[in-house]
Amino acid sequence: MNKNILFISARSDHGGGQEHIYQLLKHIERSSFTPFIAAPMEGHYSNAFKELSLNMYPMPFRTFSFRTLSGLKSFARENHIDIIHSHGKGAGIYSRCLSALTGIPVIHTYHGIHFGNYGKSGRYFYFMLERILSHYTSKLIHVSGAEQALAARLKFYKGDKSNIIYNGIPLERYLRNAESRRSVRASMRVDESCLLLGTVARLCYQKALDKGIEIVKHLRDNNINVHYVIVGDGEDRGHLEKLIKQYGIADNVTLAGFRTDIPALLSAMDVYLSTSRWEGLPYSILEAMASGLAVVASDVTGNNEAFVPDESGILVPRENVEGFVSAITRLYRDRQLKERLSGNALQHAKTMFDVRDMVKKTEQVYKTFQ
Repeated sequence: MNKNILFISARSDHGGGQEHIYQLLKHIERSSFTPFIAAPMEGHYSNAFKELSLNMYPMPFRTFSFRTLSGLKSFARENHIDIIHSHGKGAGIYSRCLSALTGIPVIHTYHGIHFGNYGKSGRYFYFMLERILSHYTSKLIHVSGAEQALAARLKFYKGDKSNIIYNGIPLERYLRNAESRRSVRASMRVDESCLLLGTVARLCYQKALDKGIEIVKHLRDNNINVHYVIVGDGEDRGHLEKLIKQYGIADNVTLAGFRTDIPALLSAMDVYLSTSRWEGLPYSILEAMASGLAVVASDVTGNNEAFVPDESGILVPRENVEGFVSAITRLYRDRQLKERLSGNALQHAKTMFDVRDMVKKTEQVYKTFQ
């Protein structure tokens, strides 16, 4: 019997959670499931959702309103929704409230349990809210084992509600391309003797890109021929521009802004850098690995489950600039090590993070609702 599934997201801008939803919507078995989407109507992924010709309900961007909740209730009933699948913190509030009003079962995917920038009272409120909402949650999906363990410690669920399903990517999209490498590097005036570091991320506190820029300063001071390209946009752009000017490394850093040609940019890079202060299971690292890139990443939840340390990447303690500089310097000086990590990263991505596996396992969760 075909099931109608309402996906809910509180954002449609660029991000891993939105990519996860898009891949589910694109690859879900339409003979068994009919997807609907409630999401903001502005942003990169709103256009992507529209291209899939889905029945959409407009949501406010990261804002809760009772009017929206009432509209969702009507939308769910009019379309005979069987299952609600919410993604991320804000969407999770809507979905569980909607379940309380309608009795429709909810599956919720966290995409990281983030409270690192909350004060004491903020954490207390967030923890209590999640514990209350858990009473209206039929199933949880976690994108990493560490995230599941954290949710258990925080008492966000009881019993056997929880499932681990890793993020998945369309691997064929990220095959390295020699022509793209030449073209992108030429556009940045970076020759083959230069170590091109790269990060794809929102420019925000979570991603700790200020540490990435500091790392580049130290590499340059150590006479490493390095260039760092940061792909993405966000509220920290002005702060990062000031740091680049302060350190005198304008010739060593490119703030590329929002781009859609991510596979081509990854093809041009030599090492992928993630300095994040916290994560879920970051799509950017999975995409880098699928592109055959060695990864140097902060040792935080999500990052430390994306690859095998010292086999397909290097983990460094969070915000340890000296550790990052040391790891990148090793890869710059030891080509064989870099190539070994790159090859292992590609193989690990193929084995663990195929989008078809992610969709199949998610569909199996849907099928538990009769």
